[in-house]
Amino acid sequence: MKTSITFLVFLIILIFCSKQNETNAQQPKLILIEELKGEITKDGAGEIKIGNSMSETVKRLDKFVVKKNAFNGFDVFEEGKLAISFWVKNQEDTIGFIKIFSEKYKTKKGLKVGISLNELKQLRNDFLLNFDEMDYREYFAPPEL
Repeated sequence: MKTSITFLVFLIILIFCSKQNETNAQQPKLILIEELKGEITKDGAGEIKIGNSMSETVKRLDKFVVKKNAFNGFDVFEEGKLAISFWVKNQEDTIGFIKIFSEKYKTKKGLKVGISLNELKQLRNDFLLNFDEMDYREYFAPPEL
């Protein structure tokens, strides 16, 4: 009787370990975001893209301080400063909006947070001064936004 109980416990452990290995093999490896920088495009900023899964993106930001924000999204901090903020559109798990606060992100033409007004006018003289009523900040943007 003792031998059959020992064998049964061994068999259960073996099955459990086998199932764990199958589960681990089926899950794609999570690639962490190492740096908060990159090119700003119509699709997003660096590795944070419009339409990507919010939960997967947060998991990939393991190296950074990530806090929930008031807009059903997340604020990401680097060296104690807000670097990027993103939140959902239509209550889904996908990123719908991104705001950039770090000068480490820029467009192909060189637009980035922190450039002077003169530099902005040289790069894009059609930008208009706007006011964001959600966070009470002024910002420049092209007329089509």
